[in-house]
Amino acid sequence: KDVPIALGRVIKAGGIENPGGHVWVVTIQVSDLNAMDGIAAQLTDAGFSAKESPYPMNRSFDKGVLKVVVQVYKHEPDGFVAMYTVTRPKSSS
Repeated sequence: KDVPIALGRVIKAGGIENPGGHVWVVTIQVSDLNAMDGIAAQLTDAGFSAKESPYPMNRSFDKGVLKVVVQVYKHEPDGFVAMYTVTRPKSSS
C-alpha cells in the first residue's frame, strides 16, 4: 500500500526480512517499454523523489526510508515486465 505499482498481471512476487530490514520484489506484466513513464509518474505523484539515472529503463525513487528501484524490460515468455525492488530498513517497520 505504500508503493503504487502498475496495473497488470503479477508474474512473481516475494519478500524477505533480514537483520537490516525488509526487501520485496514484484514483477508485473506491462504493455511496453513506455510503461516506465507511467510508473515514474505514479511514484512521484505518491510523493517519491526520482533519482537521476543514465538508464531510462532502470530508475530509482525514495520516500523517507522507502527505496524503490524499477526496471522495465522484455522478458520471454511474458513480454514486457516491470520489476520493482522495494527496501525498508528494519528500524522503520
